[in-house]
Amino acid sequence: MKESKLSSENFECELIDKHIIYIFIKDFMELEKEDILRMQNWLSKQTKEKRIFNLIQFGNGSSASREAREYAASPEGNKNTVGSALIVKNLAQQLIIDYYLKFNHPIKPTQSFYKKDKAISWIKDQLINN
Repeated sequence: MKESKLSSENFECELIDKHIIYIFIKDFMELEKEDILRMQNWLSKQTKEKRIFNLIQFGNGSSASREAREYAASPEGNKNTVGSALIVKNLAQQLIIDYYLKFNHPIKPTQSFYKKDKAISWIKDQLINN
């Protein structure tokens, strides 16, 4: 049976479109590699779609562990991922994303945004162009 949402202590996620998974990292929580593995397993049961974009929103004070960042940037962590749009709330989160992009070198297109609608627009443009 398909569950429309997946939730844990650290995150909530749902498939909001056949090509977009929305992930919210809860306030003051740290996303772990195990969380990503759990999302991948859940997503494989929700859809057979092979072109998925991550729409990731960070809550206040939330982050991702070093292991989660490394896995998220790797080929294994991007089996069906076409790209990621990261929604940040403030300059501190933007600096963390800039660090992630510079040092983890995600293998898929990754952009950060302050507005959810801008992130979704970027995803739709990516879908059209790819």
